[in-house]
Amino acid sequence: MIEAIGQVTALDGMWAIVTTQPPNNCGHCPSNNSNPIDKKAKGTHQCGNILMSHKLITTKRQLKVKNNIQAQVGDQVTLGITETNLLLISMHLYGIPLLTLLIGILIGQWLGSQDINLHNELSSMIGGLLGLGIGFGIVQYYVKNQNITSKMVILHQSILPNI
Repeated sequence: MIEAIGQVTALDGMWAIVTTQPPNNCGHCPSNNSNPIDKKAKGTHQCGNILMSHKLITTKRQLKVKNNIQAQVGDQVTLGITETNLLLISMHLYGIPLLTLLIGILIGQWLGSQDINLHNELSSMIGGLLGLGIGFGIVQYYVKNQNITSKMVILHQSILPNI
């Protein structure tokens, strides 16, 4: 189970809008007690991964998740998604563009070999780009019309300082 911590900011029927913290990449790192910002701290290990996450990933995210524990606005909660659901979502988001890219390349190659005054490589590149564009369009439609976060649930309330 993949977990994240957040705070309930709104309720919508059986759904809760949860604002999550930026990810902490050093949860399992042996030097996770180090302060990546304080360069003068004695004995700290400067991990490039955590330094980049502090610089680049500073936004909080809002997710609409099933509220199966009846959490209230302001509650600190732990969200969870199974590895299987995460893998299926990843396969959709990465697999569809890759598949349509390959199909576009094959169609372009076939058209290039049909003697219609197209070079084989050029038609393959154009077909691949068109296929990739179609794949990204399908993924965008999928993300907008399927509530991907519906696979995520609130596991339990957390006792943490405010986010």
